[in-house]
Amino acid sequence: MMNRKKNQVRTEWLQEQGYVGFSDREYVAFGNLTRLAPAVCVTVAIIATILESTLLFGLLTAFALLGALLPRHPFDSFYNRFIAPVTDGARLPAHGIPRRFACALATPMLAGAGWAYGVGADLTGLIIALNFIVVATIPVVTGFC
Repeated sequence: MMNRKKNQVRTEWLQEQGYVGFSDREYVAFGNLTRLAPAVCVTVAIIATILESTLLFGLLTAFALLGALLPRHPFDSFYNRFIAPVTDGARLPAHGIPRRFACALATPMLAGAGWAYGVGADLTGLIIALNFIVVATIPVVTGFC
């Protein structure tokens, strides 16, 4: 009973992100994989924050912008192209508008952190970066976006 309710909640959260029209089996197969792109972004953002790296924040900004503009986040496309075939894993479907909107919101946060570190406003960079890290960690940990 508990597992069924957990799967139902996960399915609802995935649908809210714009992943619609899939069977319960498909949602179970790719559901946790939707956490991949945010997990990579959070990991790189943590490294960029520690290093105060404008370069890493610039790269993350570009990836976030592409995630907003393209049907799939670049990290998801990489997974589909190179990892899923080797591991026989489920493929990640295209993102819906809500997920792309989240990438659009992340873009100025990442750009702002990179800019702040670039001009020597380290405290501002840290505050912006930590805000991004906290917000982006939520879908990684919970699956809720």
